[in-house]
Amino acid sequence: MSDKSHYTLLFSFVLVSSILFNLFNNIEKINKYMDEEFHLDQTLSYYNNNFKYWNNKLTTFPGTFILSSYFLKLFYLFQIPINQNNSIKIVRIFTIVVSILSFIILGFFRKKVNTEQSMIYKLQLLICFLPINFFYNFLFYTETFSIFSLILFFYLNLYQTKYFIFRLLSGALCVLIRQNNIIWINLLALSDAISLIRNLYYNRNIKEFVENVILTIAKHIEILIIDILFICFVVYNDFSIVLGDKSHHNMCFHLAQINHLLIFSVIFFPAYNLKVLRNLNKLINNGRKAVRFMLIFFVIISFVLFFNRFSYTHDFILSDNRHYIFYYFKKIYLKDNIRYALLIYISFTYSIIINDNLKLIKDNKIISWFICCLLCLIPSKLVEVRYFVPCYVIFIILVNYNKETYEDLYQSLFHWINILTHVIINGITIYIFLFKPFENKYMENEVSRFMY
Repeated sequence: MSDKSHYTLLFSFVLVSSILFNLFNNIEKINKYMDEEFHLDQTLSYYNNNFKYWNNKLTTFPGTFILSSYFLKLFYLFQIPINQNNSIKIVRIFTIVVSILSFIILGFFRKKVNTEQSMIYKLQLLICFLPINFFYNFLFYTETFSIFSLILFFYLNLYQTKYFIFRLLSGALCVLIRQNNIIWINLLALSDAISLIRNLYYNRNIKEFVENVILTIAKHIEILIIDILFICFVVYNDFSIVLGDKSHHNMCFHLAQINHLLIFSVIFFPAYNLKVLRNLNKLINNGRKAVRFMLIFFVIISFVLFFNRFSYTHDFILSDNRHYIFYYFKKIYLKDNIRYALLIYISFTYSIIINDNLKLIKDNKIISWFICCLLCLIPSKLVEVRYFVPCYVIFIILVNYNKETYEDLYQSLFHWINILTHVIINGITIYIFLFKPFENKYMENEVSRFMY
């Protein structure tokens, strides 16, 4: 596909974003909604050069609010007055700009010059139209900024490794926007650490191991710097990563978060379900493959059922009917029959995926990705679909980087059906948010809107 097609795709994304921005801000005139109130309050504080103030409702690092405050100052330079009424529109414009930058950077994600351009288009569409990720492009939340920073970080660390300063700054940006990103920026370093351990196990050469450890530390020195600074912050913050109100963010051992991640993945990536149907016939006609599949299925379902024993329901989930997760828990997950049917189905689905992609369980980057998912999700008692977005985005990036190894998985993940599903889900959820407000009896009959 030509450069003309590339610019057409980019123009289309900008056009769709602009139309939806207009719907959110002009036609429906949606003022600050939910957490936007706290985010804007902090941004305006920075805009007014008050860096001592902190809104106690905020728990994330202030990177998003600092960047947004300087974007507001750009408008002020053009003599556009900044007030409570128009500031929310301006910071939402900044969010749209950041989402477009993410789309552009993804266009550079090619390992070789002769990579098919159509595959890059699929990568851009698959990530940028990923439900939840796309939805929050039109509200002033930290999601869009966080995903942008991770996309930039992995682009520099996978495709432009020689730029040390830029890699350091991108890693710092990831963490300044969201604390949990400290885990994701260590993924590649963790992958190299696993490789070192494997080499030591097979070679038993201590001298070579020590030399490789030093080389690995030097390779990831920028990550080590960020890690040390982050540890200093945690110690200073009474051994907590949370800012502001810590009362609703106590850590726990919530293994069922992994089950929720897998359940939502078969919803957002329906081509996996088609793969199950397509491969059933292969299993029936191939006895050796069927036996291997049954062994994998037994292992996975054992883990899934074990994870299910560590399941929690946060107070927020069943007390706020404005979020889809409220209905997922109330109508689906808390009903035993439906829950166990889902757990069996996702076990079956991922057994087939792994059975056809056995290299997954040997790939250091994929192993590191799974460990990072555990570290990000398990400590949180609150189940938020937003928490899954980095898991999906980074997995897509890793598979795209090594698509020659995972050709079968790549075809299922980058299927046009997945992209079309993303577009449809986005259309439905944005339509409901914009045009189906309701009087909320749980919120003193205030007008509420459904959102993730």
